[in-house]
Amino acid sequence: MSFSGCEDFLWWFSKRQESDMEFRSNLIEAMDSPFDPMGRAARLIAATDPAIAPVVEMEFRELPRIAMKGLLDAWRESVDAGIRFEAHSVVPSNPLEFARKRRVRLVVDREEDAIHVALSHIPTRHPRVSASGV
Repeated sequence: MSFSGCEDFLWWFSKRQESDMEFRSNLIEAMDSPFDPMGRAARLIAATDPAIAPVVEMEFRELPRIAMKGLLDAWRESVDAGIRFEAHSVVPSNPLEFARKRRVRLVVDREEDAIHVALSHIPTRHPRVSASGV
């Protein structure tokens, strides 16, 4: 997959949520909101670090809601379970097929002591659906 910033965002998110308890608490509060939890989460994440904000906004706007919700739900489960969370961008196994079918893949591996998330997609080649409404 060509560089999309996804790699940077997922690395940043994995590290930030691990080391910044205020960020973690604010994100839980955003996700628990009865009004637009995904939009609130996206805005909070983008506002946390101006350097990563454009990538966050692009990912939440362009990727299907189910991909970003799945990522955040997996993260939330790791917090609730008190286990490690890691997210990575993974090069699609067949980039041409991913691009042709506008495929986005989110894989969540739940282990005893960690949750690992792998996100695969081709930049700008996503299903034409609305994401989170950032």
